[in-house]
Amino acid sequence: MEILFSPFILQGKELKNRLVFAPTTTSFATEKAEITPKLVDYYRQRAEGGVGTIIMEPGVISPRGKLTAQSMGIYSDDAIPALSGITKIFKDNGVTGFIQLAHSGPRGRASFLGEMPVSPSAVPFFKDEPTCELTKEDIDQIVKDFVAGAVRAYQAGFDGVELHAAHGYLLSCFLSPIMNRRTDEYGGSNGNRAKIVVDIIKGIREQLGDKILISVRFNGKEYGEEGLDTGDAVELAGIFEAAGADLLHVSALEVEVPSLVGAAAIPATSAPGKSHPHGYYLSYARRVKEAVKVPVIAVGKLNNPEVAERAVVEGDCDLVALGRSLIVDPSWPQKVKSGITPDQCIYCNTCFKGIARGGLICAVNEELKAK
Repeated sequence: MEILFSPFILQGKELKNRLVFAPTTTSFATEKAEITPKLVDYYRQRAEGGVGTIIMEPGVISPRGKLTAQSMGIYSDDAIPALSGITKIFKDNGVTGFIQLAHSGPRGRASFLGEMPVSPSAVPFFKDEPTCELTKEDIDQIVKDFVAGAVRAYQAGFDGVELHAAHGYLLSCFLSPIMNRRTDEYGGSNGNRAKIVVDIIKGIREQLGDKILISVRFNGKEYGEEGLDTGDAVELAGIFEAAGADLLHVSALEVEVPSLVGAAAIPATSAPGKSHPHGYYLSYARRVKEAVKVPVIAVGKLNNPEVAERAVVEGDCDLVALGRSLIVDPSWPQKVKSGITPDQCIYCNTCFKGIARGGLICAVNEELKAK
């Protein structure tokens, strides 16, 4: 595991190893989007577990963009003190800290938004949830909200922000030919569909220059023949790099969910299951890495240490993101480094069910089991 635990320099910032805690919503915030002691303790445990970088779960940039009823918010200056407490924990443990900036878009639900979800086009993500097509003025405001969220992240002490442009949320839907049917400057070509992300990156640079790192998480492939393919992902990667992104985080939205077929425009999840091989999305990360100069994070069932190490050694990626593995066992990095087998994810996706129902739970982690 020599390479996996070696330092990595990202735009002059030293990451203590190649391991990244991938952003995963917990729904541990209050319904007013406030950070709770439970949320702080959750990140403390993972910061103390040896991971080099933590990309904190989505901080939604607008009340209209909540991912769940208890999404954490970064749309008010009131969030800065609590977030500053979390970044201090990161720094005390030598962890490089990012926070993901997100807007739910058509994956939001009127039941907790209090209004109709918004979308690039009047295309619902869930067939039973009508959406409202964004106007140009709406888009301009969303760009400003993302930029303002990045400024608050910087003020709170984060080293970087990640723009959530994957998994069917708002920015992802702008990039998706399935969800984006616009005929103006935000639709049609990959360049047009990426315009909102480019405008956000440039807006952050105008406000903060190089004071903060910018990552973009996007799909290396999307479910269905009409979805993004790897060629599209490579083109988008070059667009994000040219706009000023420091880091690209390549995920995917292609694992079919049978219960969503016919019920969702993209009936898929980002989470490979028990039957999928380790490193299921590595080929997408490699395609992107071959096309850009900025570093690339790979994700997707990389909890086998040998597979994760080989991914870096063979050039599939520069950094390896673990999500469910670090939910199950916050000390995964320390244990692997010491030759101890960590607690294993069983790919039951109980965690995701809990997030939707009021708080992340885990079938394996004793502290996160449903009481």
